Formats: sequence, C-alpha cells, structure tokens
Amino acid sequence: MDELWRKKTGVKARFCEEYQISSPIFERYISDIPTFLQDLHPELELDYDAKDKVYRLKNVQI
Repeated sequence: MDELWRKKTGVKARFCEEYQISSPIFERYISDIPTFLQDLHPELELDYDAKDKVYRLKNVQI
C-alpha cells in the first residue's frame, strides 16, 4: 500500500518478489484495498491497467 501512496502505481511481480509472497496471496491482499479505501478515503479508487500490468490509485491529489 505504501508503494501505491508514494508512486501511485504498483507492479504485482515486483511486489511479490520484494515481499516474498505468492501471486494468490497478493491477489488476496489487493482485494482488501478497495474496502480500506471506501472506509478511509472514499475519493480514491484502485484501478488495474491491463495494458501496463500495474495497479494505480485514481483521484490522488498531489
């Protein structure tokens, strides 16, 4: 989540390698983020860009 806040994007393969987790565990973690955002930051959305294969936070104000 911190990477998404700082960079506004997150790459699944890099995250899994860095934190030594499997792809299914990553999917479980990432599926919790929309609920977290809805509760604490309803103005934000988590979006997956299939072309670039990255997750992005939308509506982030810098």
